Amino acid sequence: MREDLFDKLLGKLLEVDPEWHQRPDATGTMGHSPHMKLVTVMKCLCKSTAADSADDYTRMGATTIYKYLKIFFHTICMTFGERYLREPTPGDVQRLLTKNADRGFPGMLGSVDYMQWPWKIFLVSWQGTYRGKDQESSLGVAPPCNYVTNGNQYNMGYFLCDGIYPKLTTIVQAFSQTLDIPDYVRFNKYQMAKRKDVERAFGVLQGKFIIVGSPCKYWHQSDLNIIMKCCLILYNMIIEHECRDTEWIRVVPVPILEPTVNGRVFMSSLKNLELHLQLRNDIDKHIVALPGR
Repeated sequence: MREDLFDKLLGKLLEVDPEWHQRPDATGTMGHSPHMKLVTVMKCLCKSTAADSADDYTRMGATTIYKYLKIFFHTICMTFGERYLREPTPGDVQRLLTKNADRGFPGMLGSVDYMQWPWKIFLVSWQGTYRGKDQESSLGVAPPCNYVTNGNQYNMGYFLCDGIYPKLTTIVQAFSQTLDIPDYVRFNKYQMAKRKDVERAFGVLQGKFIIVGSPCKYWHQSDLNIIMKCCLILYNMIIEHECRDTEWIRVVPVPILEPTVNGRVFMSSLKNLELHLQLRNDIDKHIVALPGR
């Protein structure tokens, strides 16, 4: 995090939460400065430093550090969550589709293993879960997506995953048996490479905020949930602040457009084995037809 972003974040914290101001204690001695509070909090997030190991040079007790940590989590989520944890806009979806199409996967939105949807890694007991008002199992929302591959029109994006997931129309798996067919081998290679790209992107988040991948030091699930949200917000803030164009000139943040009008996806509409296989074959043929492949 750059110094100017740190100062901007601290200024916002001082504006919305009086707990960050420097105040005298019971003896009249001035307490911890706002900068020291934020430095200690960021050290716990970025380095996963135990609170009782930072009290020597910060002059803050472990309970005080945990207090400011929780205040920081809630303040960040309440103040910046609306902007940095929003649903994707049409521009976000189009940017994803364009980048993934350049890598040989038109219509791809992400990878199931690393995306942050509520049904992540949910493999069994589909019946009775994620039921909406129509009493039908649903997987959440799906951003509008229209693309053509191998001459066939599709109106729903898809995600890459491995073979342990069910065969749905929004999931593209590798071929389980390539039989040494060059096209199948090439498809599996590209599919694995793209999934690794998504994994590395999440690895960058874990690298910036070690607390995300460290052993849990909190008891309550609500604390873990808000810690993850806070790290995602800060990560998105850093990306936006350091965004550069092709000439390495800083891009000024623009107002966020309205999110896409998402439609709820029901499980029954995704259980189409024929369409699942057709999509994978179409993508396979698209990759084979790419120049220089």
